[in-house]
Amino acid sequence: MTILLTGFESNDGGWNASERLVHSLCTEPPREIPWFAESVRCEIMPGDTHALEAALREALVRHRPRCCLFLGQAPGRNRVALERIATNWREFRTPDRAGNKPGGEPIVADGPAARTSTLPDLPGLISALQGEGIPAAISHHAGTHLCNQLLYLGLHVAASCEPVPVVGFVHIPILPEQVIHGHPDSPCFSMDMLRRAIRTVLTSYFDMLAR
Repeated sequence: MTILLTGFESNDGGWNASERLVHSLCTEPPREIPWFAESVRCEIMPGDTHALEAALREALVRHRPRCCLFLGQAPGRNRVALERIATNWREFRTPDRAGNKPGGEPIVADGPAARTSTLPDLPGLISALQGEGIPAAISHHAGTHLCNQLLYLGLHVAASCEPVPVVGFVHIPILPEQVIHGHPDSPCFSMDMLRRAIRTVLTSYFDMLAR
């Protein structure tokens, strides 16, 4: 079984915790997950609203995953957030990496107003994370920036894949280094805690989907 794990390239020329985390996991696979190197495929998604769909489609064709787990950073959040809903709307308060700033428009012109994550048993996963001492919660709104766009597009494109992969999005707190450089009042997680969080998520879904 193949799992597609993605992060985002930095939007502002600084760091992006999701990019750093994916890089960390893929260059130093968790020893607690013996199947990681064989089953997990890592990609960094562009921070450009106009390039995102093409990059996602290319990754899905190349890897043909059974599960897509998208990661994005959320400065200001003090826990791992499992996103339940993506809305068909782009309205950026800050420009993306390429300088684009959509002012309010659908992601998919003829798509439904919202799509729901297909990762199973989100409450059970929250319990698993909390059991590992990792603050976690379900979030019912992925925002209106690139993270929401990726989740919506992932669910939209996955529906036409065969087999249809399950798709979900995890927002993570930023790293301590980012507090020092640019987010002085934000909560943060260490890289070790972020690695443990995604290890728990991956293990839970690999076991569930492999049954």
